[in-house]
Amino acid sequence: MTPTKLLLYAKGKKIDRQNRDAEMYNWFFVYAIPAISCGIGAAFSKDTHIEYPKQAILSEKTEESEEDTYDKELQRMLLNEQKLAARAEKRGLPPTIL
Repeated sequence: MTPTKLLLYAKGKKIDRQNRDAEMYNWFFVYAIPAISCGIGAAFSKDTHIEYPKQAILSEKTEESEEDTYDKELQRMLLNEQKLAARAEKRGLPPTIL
């Protein structure tokens, strides 16, 4: 392995660890704390009624983020196309229609 490949591998592992850390953080605050509060409430009081989430909250967030990612990528592509069209116009080429 070359040093460049090793650096890319190290960066990838770092990003993977950051993603895993974010997942665990979200899991703890979305699922673990409500579960613990349900258990403690049921142990100390019979009148306590706390509902645990019925559907996955994290999956909804990932779907939204995928849509946001798609929109951002589309905007980035359009910006790149506009830059290329401007460069072509400076060179004297016919205008590009977007």
